[in-house]
Amino acid sequence: MRVLVVNAGSSSLKLRLLGGDDELDGARDLALNHGNIDDEELHAALAGMDRADAIGHRIVPGGRRYLAP
Repeated sequence: MRVLVVNAGSSSLKLRLLGGDDELDGARDLALNHGNIDDEELHAALAGMDRADAIGHRIVPGGRRYLAP
């Protein structure tokens, strides 16, 4: 099973494709421009990776809204 892990930060979007035994099958780091990402750049980054079976998104604690995992 391949899992695409998405980590959206304040200045970048990090994509990691993990395969069996958590091996790294692909990685892309995309810069954000004022909180936005270029759609064409995102599509190209995803097209360059193998297909994922599942997707996970990391959420950094966000004050009162996100207090726990």
